Amino acid sequence: MFNQKIVSLLSISAFATVLGGQVAQAETVVKNDTNLDKQPNIELTSSILEPATDINNFEELTSASTLNSESSDTADVAQIDDIEVGTPTRSSPSYLGVGGNIGLGGGPGIGQAAFTVFSKLGLLPEIAFRPSVIIGDDVAVLLPLTYDFAVQEVVDGEFSLAPYIGGGLAIGTGDDGAVGGLITSGVDVGISPRFTANAQLNVGFIDGADVGLILGLGYNFFP
Repeated sequence: MFNQKIVSLLSISAFATVLGGQVAQAETVVKNDTNLDKQPNIELTSSILEPATDINNFEELTSASTLNSESSDTADVAQIDDIEVGTPTRSSPSYLGVGGNIGLGGGPGIGQAAFTVFSKLGLLPEIAFRPSVIIGDDVAVLLPLTYDFAVQEVVDGEFSLAPYIGGGLAIGTGDDGAVGGLITSGVDVGISPRFTANAQLNVGFIDGADVGLILGLGYNFFP
Protein backbone atom coordinates (compact mmCIF):
# COMPACT_ATOMS: atom_id res chain seq x y z
CA MET A 1 0.00 0.00 0.00
CA PHE A 2 2.80 2.35 0.88
CA ASN A 3 4.62 1.49 -2.32
CA GLN A 4 1.52 2.31 -4.38
CA LYS A 5 1.38 5.77 -2.84
CA ILE A 6 5.04 6.39 -3.64
CA VAL A 7 4.47 5.33 -7.26
CA SER A 8 1.42 7.58 -7.49
CA LEU A 9 3.38 10.57 -6.16
CA LEU A 10 6.21 9.95 -8.60
CA SER A 11 3.72 9.72 -11.48
CA ILE A 12 2.06 12.97 -10.47
CA SER A 13 5.48 14.68 -10.16
CA ALA A 14 6.56 13.51 -13.62
CA PHE A 15 3.27 14.66 -15.15
CA ALA A 16 3.66 18.07 -13.53
CA THR A 17 7.21 18.37 -14.82
CA VAL A 18 6.14 17.57 -18.40
CA LEU A 19 3.17 19.92 -18.16
CA GLY A 20 5.41 22.74 -16.83
CA GLY A 21 7.78 22.34 -19.76
CA GLN A 22 4.93 22.62 -22.25
CA VAL A 23 3.65 25.77 -20.55
CA ALA A 24 7.14 27.31 -20.65
CA GLN A 25 7.40 26.53 -24.36
CA ALA A 26 4.00 28.08 -24.94
CA GLU A 27 5.04 31.23 -23.09
CA THR A 28 8.23 31.42 -25.15
CA VAL A 29 6.24 31.14 -28.39
CA VAL A 30 3.82 33.81 -27.20
CA LYS A 31 6.72 36.13 -26.31
CA ASN A 32 8.34 35.57 -29.69
CA ASP A 33 5.05 36.30 -31.44
CA THR A 34 4.69 39.43 -29.37
CA ASN A 35 8.18 40.57 -30.36
CA LEU A 36 7.38 39.92 -34.02
CA ASP A 37 4.22 41.98 -33.70
CA LYS A 38 6.19 44.86 -32.24
CA GLN A 39 8.67 45.02 -35.14
CA PRO A 40 6.22 46.55 -37.69
CA ASN A 41 5.38 49.17 -35.09
CA ILE A 42 9.04 50.11 -34.96
CA GLU A 43 9.09 50.45 -38.74
CA LEU A 44 5.94 52.54 -38.65
CA THR A 45 7.44 54.73 -35.99
CA SER A 46 10.52 55.20 -38.16
CA SER A 47 8.39 56.07 -41.18
CA ILE A 48 6.40 58.52 -39.10
CA LEU A 49 9.60 60.29 -38.08
CA GLU A 50 10.73 60.78 -41.69
CA PRO A 51 8.24 63.58 -42.52
CA ALA A 52 9.68 65.57 -39.61
CA THR A 53 12.89 65.83 -41.59
CA ASP A 54 10.92 67.08 -44.58
CA ILE A 55 9.22 69.67 -42.39
CA ASN A 56 12.60 70.86 -41.19
CA ASN A 57 13.77 71.11 -44.80
CA PHE A 58 10.63 73.06 -45.66
CA GLU A 59 11.33 75.46 -42.80
CA GLU A 60 14.92 75.88 -44.01
CA LEU A 61 13.75 76.57 -47.58
CA THR A 62 11.14 79.02 -46.31
CA SER A 63 13.77 80.78 -44.21
CA ALA A 64 16.14 80.99 -47.19
CA SER A 65 13.34 82.37 -49.38
CA THR A 66 12.56 85.00 -46.75
CA LEU A 67 16.22 86.01 -46.58
CA ASN A 68 16.39 86.30 -50.38
CA SER A 69 13.24 88.45 -50.37
CA GLU A 70 14.68 90.70 -47.66
CA SER A 71 17.94 90.97 -49.62
CA SER A 72 15.99 91.97 -52.75
CA ASP A 73 14.05 94.60 -50.78
CA THR A 74 17.30 95.91 -49.34
CA ALA A 75 18.77 96.15 -52.86
CA ASP A 76 15.69 98.06 -54.05
CA VAL A 77 16.00 100.49 -51.15
CA ALA A 78 19.70 100.93 -51.91
CA GLN A 79 18.89 101.81 -55.54
CA ILE A 80 16.35 104.39 -54.40
CA ASP A 81 18.93 105.85 -52.01
CA ASP A 82 21.30 106.33 -54.98
CA ILE A 83 19.18 109.32 -56.12
CA GLU A 84 20.93 112.43 -54.77
CA VAL A 85 19.57 115.83 -55.72
CA GLY A 86 22.37 118.03 -57.04
CA THR A 87 24.76 115.22 -57.97
CA PRO A 88 26.71 115.72 -61.24
CA THR A 89 25.37 113.89 -64.27
CA ARG A 90 27.58 112.36 -66.93
CA SER A 91 27.26 115.57 -69.00
CA SER A 92 28.12 118.29 -66.47
CA PRO A 93 27.87 119.30 -62.82
CA SER A 94 24.72 120.78 -61.35
CA TYR A 95 24.58 124.56 -61.55
CA LEU A 96 22.58 127.74 -60.91
CA GLY A 97 22.63 130.47 -63.54
CA VAL A 98 21.12 133.64 -64.94
CA GLY A 99 20.53 134.78 -68.49
CA GLY A 100 17.94 136.01 -70.91
CA ASN A 101 15.00 134.51 -72.77
CA ILE A 102 14.56 135.32 -76.45
CA GLY A 103 10.92 135.05 -77.49
CA LEU A 104 10.54 133.24 -80.81
CA GLY A 105 6.77 133.10 -81.01
CA GLY A 106 3.59 132.94 -78.99
CA GLY A 107 2.28 134.91 -76.06
CA PRO A 108 3.80 136.31 -72.84
CA GLY A 109 6.07 134.14 -70.75
CA ILE A 110 8.04 131.71 -72.88
CA GLY A 111 7.34 133.69 -76.06
CA GLN A 112 8.60 137.06 -74.75
CA ALA A 113 11.97 138.71 -74.16
CA ALA A 114 12.66 138.44 -70.45
CA PHE A 115 15.18 137.92 -67.66
CA THR A 116 15.67 134.29 -66.69
CA VAL A 117 16.93 132.34 -63.68
CA PHE A 118 17.67 128.73 -64.55
CA SER A 119 19.29 125.72 -62.93
CA LYS A 120 20.24 122.10 -63.31
CA LEU A 121 19.87 119.56 -60.49
CA GLY A 122 21.31 116.13 -61.26
CA LEU A 123 19.32 113.14 -60.00
CA LEU A 124 20.98 110.17 -61.72
CA PRO A 125 23.95 109.87 -64.09
CA GLU A 126 21.62 110.38 -67.09
CA ILE A 127 18.68 112.28 -65.55
CA ALA A 128 18.45 115.91 -64.41
CA PHE A 129 15.75 118.28 -63.21
CA ARG A 130 16.09 121.72 -64.85
CA PRO A 131 13.67 124.26 -63.33
CA SER A 132 13.74 127.83 -64.61
CA VAL A 133 11.77 131.04 -64.16
CA ILE A 134 11.18 133.53 -66.99
CA ILE A 135 10.45 136.98 -65.55
CA GLY A 136 8.87 139.54 -67.89
CA ASP A 137 5.43 141.09 -68.31
CA ASP A 138 4.19 137.70 -67.21
CA VAL A 139 6.11 135.08 -65.27
CA ALA A 140 6.47 131.53 -66.55
CA VAL A 141 7.81 128.63 -64.51
CA LEU A 142 9.34 125.72 -66.43
CA LEU A 143 9.72 122.31 -64.76
CA PRO A 144 11.32 119.81 -67.15
CA LEU A 145 13.09 116.49 -66.58
CA THR A 146 15.83 115.83 -69.12
CA TYR A 147 17.91 112.94 -70.40
CA ASP A 148 21.58 113.95 -70.64
CA PHE A 149 23.69 112.52 -73.45
CA ALA A 150 27.40 111.77 -73.17
CA VAL A 151 29.89 114.65 -73.24
CA GLN A 152 31.57 115.52 -76.54
CA GLU A 153 35.04 117.07 -76.22
CA VAL A 154 35.76 119.98 -78.60
CA VAL A 155 39.06 121.64 -79.64
CA ASP A 156 41.46 119.27 -77.87
CA GLY A 157 39.36 119.23 -74.72
CA GLU A 158 39.37 122.98 -74.16
CA PHE A 159 35.60 122.82 -73.68
CA SER A 160 32.85 120.21 -73.91
CA LEU A 161 29.38 119.94 -75.39
CA ALA A 162 26.67 117.96 -73.59
CA PRO A 163 23.27 117.86 -75.34
CA TYR A 164 20.04 116.92 -73.59
CA ILE A 165 16.32 116.55 -74.30
CA GLY A 166 13.25 116.22 -72.15
CA GLY A 167 9.85 117.52 -71.15
CA GLY A 168 7.64 118.47 -68.27
CA LEU A 169 5.27 121.24 -67.21
CA ALA A 170 5.02 124.93 -68.05
CA ILE A 171 3.10 127.11 -65.58
CA GLY A 172 1.86 130.57 -66.49
CA THR A 173 1.26 133.07 -63.67
CA GLY A 174 -0.78 135.61 -65.66
CA ASP A 175 -4.49 136.23 -65.35
CA ASP A 176 -5.30 132.72 -66.51
CA GLY A 177 -2.69 130.94 -64.38
CA ALA A 178 -2.81 128.01 -66.79
CA VAL A 179 -0.67 124.88 -66.77
CA GLY A 180 0.47 123.15 -69.94
CA GLY A 181 2.97 120.71 -71.34
CA LEU A 182 6.59 121.54 -72.11
CA ILE A 183 9.14 120.18 -74.57
CA THR A 184 12.74 121.23 -74.06
CA SER A 185 16.14 120.54 -75.59
CA GLY A 186 19.48 122.19 -75.20
CA VAL A 187 23.19 121.93 -74.69
CA ASP A 188 25.54 122.52 -71.77
CA VAL A 189 28.93 123.93 -72.71
CA GLY A 190 31.58 123.32 -70.09
CA ILE A 191 34.00 126.24 -70.25
CA SER A 192 35.79 125.72 -66.91
CA PRO A 193 35.53 123.57 -63.77
CA ARG A 194 33.33 126.26 -62.20
CA PHE A 195 31.23 127.61 -65.07
CA THR A 196 28.86 126.11 -67.64
CA ALA A 197 27.26 128.04 -70.49
CA ASN A 198 23.77 126.94 -71.48
CA ALA A 199 21.45 127.26 -74.47
CA GLN A 200 17.96 125.80 -74.11
CA LEU A 201 15.03 125.83 -76.54
CA ASN A 202 11.59 125.60 -74.92
CA VAL A 203 8.19 124.96 -76.48
CA GLY A 204 5.33 125.42 -74.05
CA PHE A 205 1.63 124.72 -74.53
CA ILE A 206 0.04 127.01 -71.97
CA ASP A 207 -2.22 128.96 -74.35
CA GLY A 208 -1.32 127.74 -77.77
CA ALA A 209 2.34 127.09 -78.64
CA ASP A 210 4.90 129.45 -77.10
CA VAL A 211 8.54 129.20 -78.18
CA GLY A 212 11.58 130.72 -76.51
CA LEU A 213 15.35 130.33 -76.33
CA ILE A 214 17.23 130.72 -73.03
CA LEU A 215 20.91 131.75 -73.14
CA GLY A 216 22.88 132.07 -69.92
CA LEU A 217 25.84 131.22 -67.72
CA GLY A 218 25.68 128.87 -64.75
CA TYR A 219 27.88 128.50 -61.69
CA ASN A 220 28.71 124.87 -60.98
CA PHE A 221 28.18 123.50 -57.50
CA PHE A 222 28.80 120.11 -55.99
CA PRO A 223 26.84 118.15 -53.34
